[in-house]
Amino acid sequence: MILNRIFFGIFGCMASGLALASASIGDFATELMTPTEIVGNSIAYGALILGIMAVVASVLRYVEYRRNPFTTTLSSVFMLFIVGLILCVLPIFHLMNEAKIFNIY
Repeated sequence: MILNRIFFGIFGCMASGLALASASIGDFATELMTPTEIVGNSIAYGALILGIMAVVASVLRYVEYRRNPFTTTLSSVFMLFIVGLILCVLPIFHLMNEAKIFNIY
């Protein structure tokens, strides 16, 4: 909750500063693209890092399951692996959208 307020406070101050420096709404939107690209890229790469960590954790959990099946369940291994794959695929879609492969806009 506090981090949300800090983030939105910093982002709001930055946006208001850009709004004062720009002459029109179009200039404001153009100047706001760089901070949003930075936030989008950091979220994409964070998802990739978390996805790799989840896949590695699922492999370690599977090794633990093979040693003693009573310590962990096989469903947790599969769920970690599926979540890791989803988190690894999301940045690929983000990069494809940046390269305008889908031609969405």
